[in-house]
Parts: sequence; structure tokens; C-alpha cells
Amino acid sequence: MSVVVLSPSGLATGRKLAEGLQQELHARTAPADRIFDDTAAHLRELFAAGKPILFVGAAGALIRILAPVLSDKHSEPPVVSLSEDGRSVVPLLGGHHGANDLARRAAAILDGHAAVTTAGDLRFGVALDAPPEGYRRAPERVCRVKSDRLRVFVRFLAGLPCPDRWREPLLLCRRAKSGAAGPPSSRLACVLLA
Repeated sequence: MSVVVLSPSGLATGRKLAEGLQQELHARTAPADRIFDDTAAHLRELFAAGKPILFVGAAGALIRILAPVLSDKHSEPPVVSLSEDGRSVVPLLGGHHGANDLARRAAAILDGHAAVTTAGDLRFGVALDAPPEGYRRAPERVCRVKSDRLRVFVRFLAGLPCPDRWREPLLLCRRAKSGAAGPPSSRLACVLLA
């Protein structure tokens, strides 16, 4: 993981974050653990190496720099952008693969706000495609809701009631103590993604 600072005005925030996370501080000027000259080349190198990036600087600049190397959201590292004052922390890439959690950790260190926008995290506090410890993914089912003729994906999360007409195998199943999948819960929560 690397904390990368674009300009001297973000150096204090970057240093506080790097110390709080016990990670290296990368900057264009000293003092820093690693100094670089070419911001775009440095960020692309970190990204290609699969290292999570916490970038103190404008989100738009970071997006434009990384855009040419984006290819597969399932294998790319988490990327988080932070305002120079540390008040805004935005997971840009890899929200369900560590960026949301990283944004929350960074925001806690900096007394900022993690601007998490992924639906599962907002509705349930958990990423449905990256289940929490003790859960596993089960195959997704596609069903047709005939009353409104919409195709929807029905995903389930243990904990809330679910209408009988939407009961399908669980997307997330709690593991038994032995590590095997436990029996389906009688109380299910449905997430409908049109």
C-alpha cells in the first residue's frame, strides 16, 4: 500500500495518513520515504504492481492518470482519493476489494468522511460480492417477476424477512463452525438489482 501526495499542500495530510497506516509516504518533494519525478508514471507503476493507492490530490487527476491502464475490476488494486485537508476520502476503484474499508480507515485517522457509494455497503453495511468473514458466495439466480415483467437478480443476505415469492438459494450462506456451509436461514433479505 502506498500513500501518494501530489503537491506540498497535501504533505501534512499524507504524512499523518502514512503514519496512521504504518505505510510509506511517496511524494514529489522531501521529506518522504520515496520521491518521484513523474507522477503519472509512478502511479501507473504502483497500480500495475497491484499495490493499493491512497492518493492525496484531485480525484479527476487520478482518474485521468489511471484510465489508460484500467482493464479488470476483479484484479485491480484498491484506489482511494483524498482531499488535501483529509476531510473527503473517496474509494474510486476496488470498492468491494478493499477500497471501501481502506477509505473508512483513512477517514478515521484523518477525522474525515469516507464517501462510500456502493449499493450493498450503503444498504447492508456489507459488500454483497465480497462477503464478510464467516460467509461465502453461492451461485446467483436470475428470476422473472411476472407482475411487472422485469428481469431482476435476487440476492440474499441472512438477517431480514423476504417475501416467499423471492425465496431462492442464498447468495451469502453463514459457515458452520466446522467451516462447511450451514443450512439456509429462515429469515432472508432480498436485494433486487434491476
